[in-house]
Parts: sequence; structure tokens; C-alpha cells
Amino acid sequence: MKKLTIILITSLVLFGGYKLATAPKIVVPGEQFPALGQQHVLPSSPLIMYNSNPPTSGPHYSTPAQSGIYDTEFPDRELIHNIEHGHIWISYRPDLPKDEIEQLAVIAKSYGTKIIMAPRAKDDSLIAIAAWQHLLKLSTVDEAQIRAFMNALQGHGPEDVPDSGFKDFRGQNKPQ
Repeated sequence: MKKLTIILITSLVLFGGYKLATAPKIVVPGEQFPALGQQHVLPSSPLIMYNSNPPTSGPHYSTPAQSGIYDTEFPDRELIHNIEHGHIWISYRPDLPKDEIEQLAVIAKSYGTKIIMAPRAKDDSLIAIAAWQHLLKLSTVDEAQIRAFMNALQGHGPEDVPDSGFKDFRGQNKPQ
């Protein structure tokens, strides 16, 4: 009986190792960056040099923005807190064509949680999709890549905090 138990356990371990080794690997489009910490800072704190544009981690404000779609910019330090909570930050340069902005909004709305979308003039690409330590830069809307990125990384920040509600705030003032 003892020999049968050992054979059974060995077989299960070998089978588990085989399944793990042959499991399909999730390929996340874009780049990965080293974490720069999660320190909370005041708005009056000195400027910080981040290791990506837009930032994907690092010192940030103590309060995140409400998730949703905006037509006004936010300070990077505010939205870093969102991605720390596992949100996806969809940013785009203001010169992105309006039809592509609307395509991004349709994608954002289809997720309906843990998404923040806003223009960002400092982006060095027309579109940037950020998550904690991950960044996808695009010159045009590529829905397949955006969804692959979002599906792999949404909800995967170092802090999993429930969303405060998602809304399309375009044409309105930012919520306080």
C-alpha cells in the first residue's frame, strides 16, 4: 500500500509539472518596467523622474481618481494610484483623431470597471495603455492588442481595491 501511495504521489507531481511546463504562456503586448515603489506624496512634492512615459509605477498621490472616461487631463501622480489598484489607464494625445478617441471609449465602456481614460499631452505616442509596470504604446487603435493587454493586466496592481464606479465624464467637470 505504501509503495502504491508513493507511485501515485510521484505520478501526480510529474503530471502537474508536465501540465505547468506545457501550459500556453500568456503573451502581454507592450513593455514591462521595474517598479519604482508605491510611496504616497503630496502635490507639493518635488518632481519625480519616472522610468516610462506615461508612468507605470512610482510615487503618487494618496487618493486615486474615479474610474471613467474624461476629456481633461489628470496629474500623472493621481492616475498612478489608479493603476496601483489594478486599473488600466488609457491615455491619448489630444491630436488623436476624434473617431479613434471614440473607439477607445467604446473599448473602455465594454470593461465598465477599473478603467480610466483621459487625454495626456506628454505622451510620446498617440495612444498609451498603462497598467502597473506595463505599457503598450500605439500609433492607432489596435483593438486586439488593447484587449489582450487589458485582459491580462486589469485587476493586477499591487493593491486590489474595489472600483468606485465607472462613468463617462466627458463634457462635465471632474468629480471631486
